[in-house]
Amino acid sequence: LPGINGQLPYVDVKDDYMIYVGRDGAFFKLDFRDPRHPVKLCDAPRELPPHGRINRYFTHLTLNHDRTKAFLDLGFEGNNRTWVQGTLDLATGAFEPWTVTDFLTNHGQINPVRDDVALVASDNCWTLPKAIDLMKLSGWYPRVWIVRRDGRRELQPIRIGRYATHENWNQDGSGFYWCGNAGVVRQDLETGAQECVAPRKAA
Repeated sequence: LPGINGQLPYVDVKDDYMIYVGRDGAFFKLDFRDPRHPVKLCDAPRELPPHGRINRYFTHLTLNHDRTKAFLDLGFEGNNRTWVQGTLDLATGAFEPWTVTDFLTNHGQINPVRDDVALVASDNCWTLPKAIDLMKLSGWYPRVWIVRRDGRRELQPIRIGRYATHENWNQDGSGFYWCGNAGVVRQDLETGAQECVAPRKAA
């Protein structure tokens, strides 16, 4: 199926469908039991003033708890200074911005049970000048972030090991995991407590 820049669709293995974006920026639902007839859900904005023309809607798509909104981590053509995160209403195409970052922000994942918090990453942060400066300032590997609907964003400390990648929510939304040199680490969303649950180097 056509997509944009390798963006990965949302696949619901329970109800046997997927949500994806076409080359024209429209969002579609494809029932795997009727794969020849995708259903258009909405048009997404092609531009977001003042940031410009959108060239990436998401890295890997996630939906909110009732599957009515998609979480987007937007990138823009010719604009390597601004990234925008927020939700798209799949019925109307209305976009609600949450946060704006001046460093690469991608791999967005909305919490599976809460519609006000999402997990994002700063991919390739070991090569990005702003991230390197932040790492020197904070002492933490600056990949994993929490963003909130009210505009707040919080760098998550990597206390176990000095590296993190491939983060993902718990199914119940109470925390998240990442892989790293120390193994697979789980962090509690509310307390920030971290535990290595699989002490093998992982990616």
